[in-house]
Amino acid sequence: MRITVKSSDDNVLQTLAYLKVPEAQRARLQGSERVVCRNSEGSFKLEKRQGNLPWFVKYLGDKKGVENELKHEDMALLFPLLVFDRYLIDWFRHPAFSVKDVEWVDRPTGKLVAVTFSCAKSEDYKYWIHDGVLYLNPDRMWAIQELVCDATTKKGEEHVTQRTEFRADCGKLPLLKASSITAQTTAGEVQIITNFERFERREIPETEFALTAFGLPGLRRPSIWRSAWLWFALTGFGVLCVLAAIWLRKRATAYSATAGGAPSLGR
Repeated sequence: MRITVKSSDDNVLQTLAYLKVPEAQRARLQGSERVVCRNSEGSFKLEKRQGNLPWFVKYLGDKKGVENELKHEDMALLFPLLVFDRYLIDWFRHPAFSVKDVEWVDRPTGKLVAVTFSCAKSEDYKYWIHDGVLYLNPDRMWAIQELVCDATTKKGEEHVTQRTEFRADCGKLPLLKASSITAQTTAGEVQIITNFERFERREIPETEFALTAFGLPGLRRPSIWRSAWLWFALTGFGVLCVLAAIWLRKRATAYSATAGGAPSLGR
């Protein structure tokens, strides 16, 4: 699978292309693409089965509709600073986290700082990493170059090894060239290998984050007359008018009946 991410200000466009899928998955994923986008107008999700077929809209709405999918849109930059879904600094600050030992270790790429740690069980940890070793690279802004840990999940124990390789042409910035995660689980071994092929920095126009970039009509802001809140207000006002009319009619009828039965004031 190839993942492409474009980001500019609050605009984010993520494209997933299924180039080759395991046999266990459905064959229809082969050659398909998926787009998740957030822009100044809202957000949308698109899919197409094959390269020569048109896009069709899976979601069209506000920005909250794609929050989960674009939670880590800058993964290529953030991955060396994350331990699963938490920043490294947040782990060090957490009261359940404790450092057992710190030492220098030699690696082919240079010296790393090995931080042996343990972590007490906490309610806000859905994935409990109870102990492990972080290998930090001081020459890459103290980014995580390796991680070995033991964790407990609902399905049992896991032994996880994570390794990263940084690009050589980015100085001290921890920009990724490749990463691998290997997990020994009760169901067997799971391995995820990610290659980061290209980083490009340029001015990205707003039009690249629009539906028109995919040959679809542009996303229009909803008219005030189509607003759900306005329709609720109008409907409520109409109901109140009907109830008021019924009440006034009943009151007028009661008044007429009372006036018709009253004694005459004449001689």
